[in-house]
Amino acid sequence: MNTSQIKNVLLRGEISKARAMILAQLDKDRFLEPMKTRQILQTLMPSDASQLFDPDDGQTAFAKDQNWTSQYWTEVCVELSNNFSKEKLNHAIAVMKDLREKQNSRFLPTHKKETVGSSHKDSGPRRESVVVGRKPGFLDKLFSNR
Repeated sequence: MNTSQIKNVLLRGEISKARAMILAQLDKDRFLEPMKTRQILQTLMPSDASQLFDPDDGQTAFAKDQNWTSQYWTEVCVELSNNFSKEKLNHAIAVMKDLREKQNSRFLPTHKKETVGSSHKDSGPRRESVVVGRKPGFLDKLFSNR
């Protein structure tokens, strides 16, 4: 996902789709260094960002003690999907960074390795990118019952 993709979706008035794209990127960011979500949002024009976010509903009691767990991060992301506010997004990012600093295996950048697959007649060896160490994210858990 990149900024132009988000802008195009917002221009079409598909706010829910733009939010879903950001939630998916946030989930991917657990394994990326540097994390992309905040970078993408910082490059949006203020008019784009204003239609993207809802006012915070104040119904989420953020844990302030920083004794955060991956389960807590999942709960914050569910709250974010219900009320897509800057406050909840910033809190989710802060929790992710904290869990990464604590070396939580679900939040560490993974390394990619390339494997060479079978040869194709016209294109030569096929290359595949394999992500090592990926653990299920909150989106996987949300949609696992389907």
